[in-house]
Amino acid sequence: MAGGWTKDGAEQEQMESTLEDAVQRARSQLLLEKALKSVRSVATPFLNRAEKRFLAFGSV
Repeated sequence: MAGGWTKDGAEQEQMESTLEDAVQRARSQLLLEKALKSVRSVATPFLNRAEKRFLAFGSV
């Protein structure tokens, strides 16, 4: 955190910057989670079929 011989308003700028960084990280995480959910919804049927084939092959 700013302090000591810093210009006026430096502490406020530091807090705003920290807050903006946190907001950007949260937004990025939300977008990543949304993308992963989309991938899972598309991939799950394929993975389920592959798993069934694998299990059927293993029981022969």
